[in-house]
Amino acid sequence: MSLHDSPFAMKESEEIIELQERLRFLQDIVNTMTDEDDLDENFSSDFMHTLYALIEKQLIIVTRLKLSEDDVDKFMLETLNEDARNEGMPVGTDLYTYLLHRRRDILDKIAEMEGEDLDEPVDLD
Repeated sequence: MSLHDSPFAMKESEEIIELQERLRFLQDIVNTMTDEDDLDENFSSDFMHTLYALIEKQLIIVTRLKLSEDDVDKFMLETLNEDARNEGMPVGTDLYTYLLHRRRDILDKIAEMEGEDLDEPVDLD
């Protein structure tokens, strides 16, 4: 089964769309502010965590597309790579690598803001 037929992938795609809409909403709020220094710390944290969640979902989809042997999935991956290049992804970088770097940047920002590393294991006991 190709990724585009997978119920899992459809759910992931829906979640990506929801996260993108949330980020657009948050960005609209920022755009209406006259002084970005007035941003609430919780707002900034919410924005960064939402962006992190979006990149995580995108990495899952891109990984699955990279592993697929399906021609449609390969075409989808190339289309996503091309779209990312058109949006400013550096030439010579593939989407997976780009997303990994973006995720690291976001993790660093969250650690700087909150002193928390999302990659650290959590003790659930």
